[in-house]
Amino acid sequence: NSSLSKKIKHQVELIHYDYHIRALKLEYFRHTSNEYQGQLMKQICQSKYEQETSEQEYEFLKQQIAHYSLPSQSLACSNIFHSPLFNSIQNIPLREELIQKCKDAAEQGRNNLFNIYLKSAEDQRQEYKKKHEANVKKMDASQHTLNNNEKLSSTLVQLINERCNKISERIQCIYKHKRESFQLKSN
Repeated sequence: NSSLSKKIKHQVELIHYDYHIRALKLEYFRHTSNEYQGQLMKQICQSKYEQETSEQEYEFLKQQIAHYSLPSQSLACSNIFHSPLFNSIQNIPLREELIQKCKDAAEQGRNNLFNIYLKSAEDQRQEYKKKHEANVKKMDASQHTLNNNEKLSSTLVQLINERCNKISERIQCIYKHKRESFQLKSN
């Protein structure tokens, strides 16, 4: 029951975020006078979404890797090495040596995979961060180069920033729920 109520509470939170994000978008378009201003807002908000998602995904991956790296999750605790194949080896010292080598190789492979996952997530996180920073710089630079009809008013800049903040908060809410759910399943 508490799981269901948490899920419902989470869905209600997301609906509130969706409402605010949509309201800010509508307010923005009520103030815009040209296509460029609309495209700029879409680009910045999309890159903010990608940046925040990759950031949260990276942190969630770190949490999962930390959990699966615990001694209780090691392959040494697994029953995989107590199979008939290994048990059929009569020479006990040889069997134990083979099992240990298999465990070591499996652990090394798993650690290598974890490192690859983390490196990939970090690279993506950096890429999206740079993309968003470039879009923000483009917006700032355009304020000095565009004619007055195309420039963003302080109201439009504020609406873009507010919408980006709500997008970030929504994604953080999603990943907070994911982390809590993962933690509950892990215990």
